Amino acid sequence: MSDSSSGTVLVLGLGNDILSDDAIGLRVLDVMEKKFPGAFDFKKCGLGGMDTLELIKGYRRVVMIDAIKTQDGIPGTVYFLTTEDFSKTLHISTFHDISILNALEIGRKLGMEMPERMDIIAVEIVEDMEFSERLSPALERAFTAICDETERWIRMNLVTK
Repeated sequence: MSDSSSGTVLVLGLGNDILSDDAIGLRVLDVMEKKFPGAFDFKKCGLGGMDTLELIKGYRRVVMIDAIKTQDGIPGTVYFLTTEDFSKTLHISTFHDISILNALEIGRKLGMEMPERMDIIAVEIVEDMEFSERLSPALERAFTAICDETERWIRMNLVTK
């Protein structure tokens, strides 16, 4: 079965579109949906933790696009992570209120069909606590490169499989 058949792969943009750079996952998702129309299921989520389980259940593979804020990270840097990496990050490990690993385990214990594989495309941000509908200047400048890196990763990891 190909990963590129709609219904087996979910690309999920996470974030809040009124908290400055926290919206990066949503904005990149909009661009990817235009670049890969009909190839995957695309959804946005401003919730986290247990609420996210309803969105991801039943998919074979989920790719999340989200903001990350590490101690010495350079804004605009794109990280390609798997669930094994979640415990090593600052922002992502909490996955908006609960560890993604804990949420997946709870979902499995509840008998929900959880994804076989989860990846995250995490973008280093500057600000996620300031109310603004605009990205920080650093992310605005890096936005095209962020989208280009994300598109390359999707082509290499989802389309060609």
